[in-house]
Amino acid sequence: MNRKFDILIVGAGSAGSVLASRLSEDETCQVGLIEAGQMPADPDISDPLKWPALPGRAYDWAYRTVPQPFTADRVHDWPRGRIVGGSSCLHAMAHVRGHPDDFDTWAQAGGDRWSYAGLLPGFKRSESFAAFQAPGRGADGPLDVYLPDEEVAPVVRPSLLPARRSAYRN
Repeated sequence: MNRKFDILIVGAGSAGSVLASRLSEDETCQVGLIEAGQMPADPDISDPLKWPALPGRAYDWAYRTVPQPFTADRVHDWPRGRIVGGSSCLHAMAHVRGHPDDFDTWAQAGGDRWSYAGLLPGFKRSESFAAFQAPGRGADGPLDVYLPDEEVAPVVRPSLLPARRSAYRN
């Protein structure tokens, strides 16, 4: 079968899936999404408490780091998902955007578009965050992001965040 695509996305992790979803909203655009792994079938993936046992299974690329100088030159496992849902399936379904300062080297290499502020509109469009309203969070995206009250540590509960919310406004 010969298929032609306007855009081909490699990797059906969280980002690849959101990107494919958004791009395919344009009916004139043919979007292809390929993934080396399969649909999640292991029931352990849907239990966040089982995440320590998931690395090394068939849906993990099982990468390892080079020796890390700040950990006494130890080599560490670096689990990466080979599965629809990507590495989120291996990491307790955690959604981590990163601190604004984490993007400074990207901005230095590629310009303001790659800064946290430059990427923030895309982050917001990708997520549906319902825990509390904040200018730096999206509410209508295809990626559900939530903080289940019963499971959230007191240090990150929305009721305790007023002073810390400013980090999400940029």
